[in-house]
Amino acid sequence: MGPVKLFQDKLRTISAWRLAIELGSSPSNLLLEMSMAVQRLETITKSISEDPLST
Repeated sequence: MGPVKLFQDKLRTISAWRLAIELGSSPSNLLLEMSMAVQRLETITKSISEDPLST
């Protein structure tokens, strides 16, 4: 999984976030979802930088 894939995942997350706002999702759920998505991205990024051969 390279940087391009990571970027696409991030864009997808942002798109989902914007869609949720437009649908009037409750702010607390939205914040929870976003923080979880950010944590997942950070975990993926960290695992790539620590072990580039695993991708």
